[in-house]
Amino acid sequence: MHFRFPFVCVSIAYFINQEATLAVVYNPVLNCLYHAEKGQGAFRNNDKITVSSIKDLSEALVLTDWGGDRNSESLDKKCSNMRRIIAKARGLRTMGSAALHICQVAAGNGDAFFEFGIHCWDYAAAMLIVQEAGGYCCNFDGKFYQPLFSCWNPGDECRGLVALSNAAPIRNEPRV
Repeated sequence: MHFRFPFVCVSIAYFINQEATLAVVYNPVLNCLYHAEKGQGAFRNNDKITVSSIKDLSEALVLTDWGGDRNSESLDKKCSNMRRIIAKARGLRTMGSAALHICQVAAGNGDAFFEFGIHCWDYAAAMLIVQEAGGYCCNFDGKFYQPLFSCWNPGDECRGLVALSNAAPIRNEPRV
């Protein structure tokens, strides 16, 4: 692409028995490396990172992306959901990379991330990173998100992902 926006990455997760054990998300433009190993914490350029302690959605910076689906019905739903979040959150940002958005939550630079129509290759590595930083990932029903079980059926509504700090109250918000 000809855009010079530096929010791009390579995202790699290593799974053993359907569980992420190693994860790397690397932004080569900004030379920023996020990594985690199960049970060992999460790091940005070898500095330990943790999720934010924001507990009130009105103070939360929420990250999201539009995804690749541009049909009219999907866009209407996405706009409606974003409108509901914007009405309650401190701010909403969209920068184009699910993996980097989730890593921003892991590093405490954002308080929550959500996306509809996401695929496992978009988030598998970042999911372990945010978990090791003290956060969690779930679907829009609040259930744990398992990448290898969730990404195979493109029509399944569980292709929505939320990544949060454990302190975030967003999990108690009405389903969007």
